[in-house]
Amino acid sequence: MIRPFDQSGITRGADDIARYDSRPGSLLEMLRNTVDQHASSEAIVEIGGERINYNELWDRAAHLAGG
Repeated sequence: MIRPFDQSGITRGADDIARYDSRPGSLLEMLRNTVDQHASSEAIVEIGGERINYNELWDRAAHLAGG
C-alpha cells in the first residue's frame, strides 16, 4: 500500500486503524496538559468581550462540573 504522507509517530493496529503514538488519552488529559504548559496563554477570546486564559478555563470547567 502506498502512503504519500509521513507516517512517523503513527502505529497501525491489526484492524489497520492508524493511531497516534503520543496523543493524550482523552480531551480532559489534553486540556490539563495545556493548562500545565500554558496556563497564562489565552484560551478563549470573545470579540468585543471577555478573554480568558487556560488556567481560568480549567477553573471554570471544574466549577461547572462540581469539582
